[in-house]
Amino acid sequence: MDQIEQAYMAYCELKAVALDAADGDSNDDEIEALTDALDQAGLLIELYRELTGEAK
Repeated sequence: MDQIEQAYMAYCELKAVALDAADGDSNDDEIEALTDALDQAGLLIELYRELTGEAK
């Protein structure tokens, strides 16, 4: 699996977890999953910057 596929999978996971948490009935596991997904989104942003030459 290449980096773009990994980034897309992280995005899909983030979207699914965010939609689940937005149902108004979040529990600690959902909040932890959302936090993990947000961490993955941060990695996705770093990957995008690296791939587009915008790395810090």
